[in-house]
Amino acid sequence: MTKSRVVAKRPPLAEVTNKNNTLKTIYAQEIASTSSYVEETTTAQTSSLKVTKPKRTQISTRITVLKKKLKSLNIANEK
Repeated sequence: MTKSRVVAKRPPLAEVTNKNNTLKTIYAQEIASTSSYVEETTTAQTSSLKVTKPKRTQISTRITVLKKKLKSLNIANEK
């Protein structure tokens, strides 16, 4: 009869806080040339730990919004 031991793997970049027996995980990814990443911190009970990936915000949509604002400001300044 052989015994097999299963060792639970620890998630990357994890900090265990003993206060409420919760596990905090912070995921940050490199900033790509076309998009920026928003860093998300998730706090969950160790029994129900879910890993969430950072949300992706497109810079191109942000640029068009800023261009429209700038155009409206220029029109306001000319009057």
